[in-house]
Amino acid sequence: MKYNSLFQICAIATLSVNINLFLSNPTNAQTFRQDPLPDSVAQRVVNQAATDTNFPTSELQITSADAVTWNNGCMGLGAPNQICTQALVDGWIVSVMSGNNRWIYHASSSRALLANSDRNWRNIGWTQDNPILPQIVEPGQWIFEDVPSRRWFDPPTAYGFRYTMLDDSLFTEILDFPIGIDEDNSFKISVDDTILGEFSPGENVDFISLLGGGVSSFTLTEIDPLIDTEDPSAFPLQLAFNTKTADFKMEALSKPSTVPEPRTMMGLLVLGLIGICSRVKLYRKLD
Repeated sequence: MKYNSLFQICAIATLSVNINLFLSNPTNAQTFRQDPLPDSVAQRVVNQAATDTNFPTSELQITSADAVTWNNGCMGLGAPNQICTQALVDGWIVSVMSGNNRWIYHASSSRALLANSDRNWRNIGWTQDNPILPQIVEPGQWIFEDVPSRRWFDPPTAYGFRYTMLDDSLFTEILDFPIGIDEDNSFKISVDDTILGEFSPGENVDFISLLGGGVSSFTLTEIDPLIDTEDPSAFPLQLAFNTKTADFKMEALSKPSTVPEPRTMMGLLVLGLIGICSRVKLYRKLD
């Protein structure tokens, strides 16, 4: 009787361990193989990378591929306590690059999954209507931290903004301007004291072509009419960096005064009247 009870306890404990192992899924377990990356899998990875990153396939290049066998269907990407199919999966760990940008994919004969941190941004920032919002809001400025390149970024609007990098990254391109924001759809872009021109939605500003390299800061002005500065989705802009991610801030710029203040106008009026009176007196003396 005691042996039966002990057997039952051991059986329950073994079942519990098996269930816990099944749920915890040591999904990083893998063994390496020598198989080359098939062309069909390479094309699937590049197509998926184009979808995930918004880079054209012509700008994406596979730089390495390691054949592996994962111990379950999560292919090394399962979350803690995620249930994965318990079957060995042959696949490849593939590195894809475009310029200085690099992405890692776990691929099989039927799937290609983005493995690095860009997965957190997969569905954010690809359109003007779904931009990345600032993580830190301070008076008159908005800060974006560790955000991916080639996305739409959106603070509340103002007459203009100064965009400034907070790390070693550089702005390489303004990919597009927003529609339905500005009355004449025209925005002025400047770098330091150099005006690069006025641009509209559908146009891009390539700092590398225009200036020979990326820039750490630029200004965008002449946003007119002014939209409610409390609107968190008022002025999106699509930007590209020379790195995969970057930290940058945007500072609001006030509209320069082109019309004299009331006191100044009154002063000019008084001076004008004094001038007229002086001329009248002079003419009377000459008569």
